[in-house]
Amino acid sequence: MIEALRAAPERINVESGVRRYLVEVARETRHDQRVSTGVSPRGVQRFFEAVRAHAAVHGRAYATPDDVKMIAPKVLSHRLVLSTDARVDRVDATDIIEEILETMNVPQIA
Repeated sequence: MIEALRAAPERINVESGVRRYLVEVARETRHDQRVSTGVSPRGVQRFFEAVRAHAAVHGRAYATPDDVKMIAPKVLSHRLVLSTDARVDRVDATDIIEEILETMNVPQIA
């Protein structure tokens, strides 16, 4: 039973548009002026795994952009190293992720 649960996310389909979306969300963290160090490639991989797991938990065989949006703040915010100015201004890393999500085009899936 436990092995079946561990393997479930591996069977989740993530269309190319959703993959590009989650990579772009992570990439944008590297371009934000409030962030000294954004999400790393390894962080993108963990984000991808979390998106698939979220879809599996919700009983779907595929991931959606909504999975990306729901998981991103929880999975990515702790991976950001904020700039000194952002820390002084008490910027919340979760807010940065949510702002990035608000500005990005969400892909349509078939």
